[in-house]
Amino acid sequence: MSYSFLIFGYGVPKNIAEDENYNIYLKTVFNRVFDEAVRLKLKTLKVVFTGGPTEIGGKEKRTEAEEMKKFFVMLMKRGALWKFTRHWKLQVEKRALSTLENFLLTKKLMKGGEKVFVFCEETRVDRVKKLGQKIYGKDLQEVVGVDFDQTQSRYKDPVWILKKEQADLKHALWALKSSANLKMHHQLFAGRLAELRENPKKYQQIMESFVKTLEKHC
Repeated sequence: MSYSFLIFGYGVPKNIAEDENYNIYLKTVFNRVFDEAVRLKLKTLKVVFTGGPTEIGGKEKRTEAEEMKKFFVMLMKRGALWKFTRHWKLQVEKRALSTLENFLLTKKLMKGGEKVFVFCEETRVDRVKKLGQKIYGKDLQEVVGVDFDQTQSRYKDPVWILKKEQADLKHALWALKSSANLKMHHQLFAGRLAELRENPKKYQQIMESFVKTLEKHC
């Protein structure tokens, strides 16, 4: 039996080695993957990093997936760990702009029948689990939430966070109904990214407006 570990990205940091959120996130994920490899006696496994070109500043060419992979390789090569981790297969999915696309695009990298673990930010677990079950079915083993976020977004009103999650899930389920819906879903998320790049200081305003758009759209 083969196992795959999907790691969802959350933005492209200026320097991932110095980014507090990604350090907490990926080191926690690494430990869990390592523990599962030991528990399941896996010599080989697949780690898939998913996340597109969401860089707000800079040249906007770096992707979440590629940045996470760089950091993960560094963790894998620490000391004697490399003897154990060098057989792990790493892949990147570098186009996704939403959670739904994270799932759909990584699914294309699977051979079929692989047991899947998913890692995401803690407040997104319920939504990610429902989408994961919809797309991966019985192959979804577990959705692991990591409470790594140290930004102000983590400390928003729980009611607003729930509203955001529900709107996102509703729109994702709507998008799965047709290719036309899926295309519109991508366009909406691409549009949000363009807005954030144009007005990065208005992050919260753009996010609140986007949630309203999702609610009205489907």
